[in-house]
Amino acid sequence: MLALLGFSVIATLAIAEVPFAAFLSSPGIIPHLPSGLISHLRAYYLHHDRVLAQSLPECAIYDPGVFYTLRPGSCRFANREFDTVLRINSKGVRDSEDALVAPEIIVLGDSFTMGWGVEQDEAFPQALARLSGRRVLNTGVPSWGTVREARLLDRLDTSGLRYLVIQYSSNDAEENRLFKLRGNVLQISTERLFQQDVLRGYRRHRYYPGKITIEMLRGIFAPPPPEPAAPSAEEQAQLFVNALVHATSRDLSHVGLLVLELDSYRLASSSFLEALEREASAAAQPAFIRALRVADLRGRLEPSDYFALDDHLRASGQLKVAETLVEKLGEMSGS
Repeated sequence: MLALLGFSVIATLAIAEVPFAAFLSSPGIIPHLPSGLISHLRAYYLHHDRVLAQSLPECAIYDPGVFYTLRPGSCRFANREFDTVLRINSKGVRDSEDALVAPEIIVLGDSFTMGWGVEQDEAFPQALARLSGRRVLNTGVPSWGTVREARLLDRLDTSGLRYLVIQYSSNDAEENRLFKLRGNVLQISTERLFQQDVLRGYRRHRYYPGKITIEMLRGIFAPPPPEPAAPSAEEQAQLFVNALVHATSRDLSHVGLLVLELDSYRLASSSFLEALEREASAAAQPAFIRALRVADLRGRLEPSDYFALDDHLRASGQLKVAETLVEKLGEMSGS
């Protein structure tokens, strides 16, 4: 009797798995599904299915100064909507060795800047180099906040640096908050904890029969508690500026700063950029902060510029970001 019951449960899960698996395997049809189903499919993909580049041993390596960087060399990075190769230079970022030599523009950021899901030459820093004719270095590393992004400048050749482009995401706020709370000290976890993160990443996307149905039902009937509210735009702006001022020893007084914001499925800039402009204009700020400019992507990006499941930009969206930056840098240089 128990064996029959167990078989029935397994059979039911297997049957229920079929349509969900079909949708996940054919992302092109997802935009045409009901919005509620899209939300559940995205939640399953993001929390139980997606492979993280920073959790792949072949793509990331522990670093005692910044917790991890991308692993020098090359690795395959694939998910349901893309299959790409990451080519990493000796500084642990997705760009060529040549780009490390006295770049005129350095782009700081996270997975959006790295070019998550697109080929190397499609990432917006590489597109910016192509469109502008300037030497640009892409230093984007997934899940880094502003503190580690700025700290990386201490390892780079900044002798030719004229412009620093910084891509912000709202999830940068926690790293920036802890940095300020700890007296502007960046505390780095151990290699053992990094290896545990790698193992958790592997377990998270590992498939077992019935997983899709079980996790989607759990998300519907027993959703996790809501995440804590993000700090206000004003606090995020204060933390961001604090990170830029205190996280790097590089002299940025001669460098033009340009800030943009990219977030999950967000098609319009939030109030962060407006708050940042107010914070940066305060008389007490250093001159290079007061001269900061922002690149507002409002009205530039469309839903089709994002992947259907993954919350990152397709090549079309990356190109639009690069075109916006070319315009803004032209304004800053007076050309």
